Amino acid sequence: GKYIDALLAANSRAKNIILQILAFSKKQQVVKQITDLNSVVDDLWKMVVRLIPENITLTKNIHPSKLVINADIAQVEQILMNLIINSRDAIEDKGTIEIHTGEINISYDVITKNGIMKPGKYALLIVKDNGAGISKAIVDKIFDPFFTTKSVGKGTGLGLSIVLNNINKNDAFVNLYTEQGQGTEFKIFFPVILENTQNHVKAEIARL
Repeated sequence: GKYIDALLAANSRAKNIILQILAFSKKQQVVKQITDLNSVVDDLWKMVVRLIPENITLTKNIHPSKLVINADIAQVEQILMNLIINSRDAIEDKGTIEIHTGEINISYDVITKNGIMKPGKYALLIVKDNGAGISKAIVDKIFDPFFTTKSVGKGTGLGLSIVLNNINKNDAFVNLYTEQGQGTEFKIFFPVILENTQNHVKAEIARL
């Protein structure tokens, strides 16, 4: 009984610490700047390659034109890293992870996992794997803090809650397509900053 009480106390302390980390990350200042989504992916690529074991084929397909967004670069990097690690952990044996960037014109309201996306031009960041996939029963829980499908001692269940937090902070949207045994595809939509808006943002920065 004593040991179980001690374990439960330790567990709840750990959870409190993690909740504090999450609360801190929510309060973290967002430092947005005009940036090209393609260059964020390219800059992070060397680090990403080191995270992936030889049994996994990693590919990237970068959109030929600049994808200009107003975002916190560190947070976009966190989104990408967490999704890639997630994909890596979903692949048991041999597999593939694909990273794509692209552009899409949305012409009507789209329901996403974190709200309704309004019509407009969006830059796309896609992370796709052919790993274990996610069952329909749990797909709605995957962004919850502490939710994890990993075995005890592996993962905190924080990866995707941090991803969602960062997506929200950067006015972006997320949808995912998954099937058990068939893999998972995350699509993140960042509003594209059009040229006249870019000049307006630059003017705002100059005035600060």
